[in-house]
Amino acid sequence: MINCHKAMNLKGKTTDCAYRAPAAAASAEAAIYFVEGQYLFHERGDRGETIKYLSPSLVRQAFAMEPIDSGWLSPETLRWGTCNKGDYVISFHRPARRRLLIQNDDGRTTSAITIPLPGLVFAGLDQSWYVWAARARRFAPDLELFHAPLPNVGGTGLICFGENRHPEVGKHGAPAAWELFISSPFNSHHADGKSREYPENVISQLSFLHRRKAARYPVRDLVSLRCILNETVRRLINR
Repeated sequence: MINCHKAMNLKGKTTDCAYRAPAAAASAEAAIYFVEGQYLFHERGDRGETIKYLSPSLVRQAFAMEPIDSGWLSPETLRWGTCNKGDYVISFHRPARRRLLIQNDDGRTTSAITIPLPGLVFAGLDQSWYVWAARARRFAPDLELFHAPLPNVGGTGLICFGENRHPEVGKHGAPAAWELFISSPFNSHHADGKSREYPENVISQLSFLHRRKAARYPVRDLVSLRCILNETVRRLINR
């Protein structure tokens, strides 16, 4: 038979809850039940029974037996957390002139160029890394996202590292992943659809900016993804 009890929900209100305690738990001092997608804590003691709902973070901390601490984060890191897919991190790199390596047509040699890049949102989820561009010079959660004007980045912003072994997110993977991404040679893969002026190959735009010794990336050249950062992050961690 299903037992009915009064339990305190996460908003501090007493509600009715119903669950069937398994026979194996009859002699247990305490147990956690999954009830309608929530965590229900049931404890038996000398003063009676205690039944209450627990937040996911409390349950995670109890099982990990250690405090949740991000440690010291890099100045660019804005958000770090965990979800059912693993750890995730969001960072923002402000507009700056950067030195890139471009693989030549022979596939064996590279050429160095120094170009301005727009603000870049760099995000990681478990073992996957994403990069998007922004027209704004400063970060805001409601930034409109654009294709990063760089090759080797898929249509969703997913970075292709090729044969380079890249780090997982963890608590400190973002700086290493960013350095690997920005310092590794770029080739012509996924080079289309990133520039209004050069829709076939964004490397042509980068080469032009290098020759002109441009100080800023022409943000009007960016191709919109038609989405907002907040929405994109929410879909990423809740999918």
